[in-house]
Amino acid sequence: MKQIYNLKPGITQITTHPAIVSEELKELTNYYENREMEYQLYNDPDVKELIKKQNIKLISWKEIRDLQRRNGLK
Repeated sequence: MKQIYNLKPGITQITTHPAIVSEELKELTNYYENREMEYQLYNDPDVKELIKKQNIKLISWKEIRDLQRRNGLK
């Protein structure tokens, strides 16, 4: 949590792969339990509130790409 309080303005990359555990996911990766934990973390009301209070906007790679294209970056 300390890292969240110390974020600076701009884009900070935190890569996660949240998912609901399924038989298909278990076949795809041995990390399915971690992905379930990440899913639960992002859906935890306290975490959601902290993200909101810290004015953090969660975005995808697509959104980053689109921003770069709008600003003439490749």
